[in-house]
Amino acid sequence: MPSLFDMSLDPTVVVAVVSALSAVASAFVSWSGLRRQSLPDVIAYVGPSPEFPDFAALYIRNVGNAPAFDVRAEIDGEMPDAFEKWGGGASKSFIETGVPMLAPDAVRGVMVAPFDVLMEWDAPASLGVSWARRQGGRLRMSGKYPVEFRSFGGVLTGGGEYSYELRNISESLGRIASAEKSREFMSRMMRR
Repeated sequence: MPSLFDMSLDPTVVVAVVSALSAVASAFVSWSGLRRQSLPDVIAYVGPSPEFPDFAALYIRNVGNAPAFDVRAEIDGEMPDAFEKWGGGASKSFIETGVPMLAPDAVRGVMVAPFDVLMEWDAPASLGVSWARRQGGRLRMSGKYPVEFRSFGGVLTGGGEYSYELRNISESLGRIASAEKSREFMSRMMRR
């Protein structure tokens, strides 16, 4: 019986086999890319609070393209004492309660403390996050992210200690100016 190597192959058979293999590879690459695009991906990070830019906040965000279900977060290590004093701690946040569903690009956050209070804190801590791809799913994905504040040293996060008050004053002055313009306009209209 001749072996496979002893046989001469018809070029059309070789072309057909190569074409079939490339079609299978192409289908696998397409399926893999589509699958990756339809997965949730939850990350955790530290950043300034939008309402109070001088305050640090701890966030989780779904950066994937599908909802993440049963999102759970757990702090590994010690958080600064200021977390309980200023931010209310984990007990009043997603860290304790979890999130039933986190939509794509959705965020949950908890205030920690003012950045200037946190600059000296350097104990290692991380936030572990886990989530399910399907509602009621048993298969869980997870990630662990560092919680640190020192890298914000020297970074302009807000407008200083009184940034919130200054923003309120600015908005009030804007409303007063707008009201004055409206009165002027009405006065001119009445004179005509």
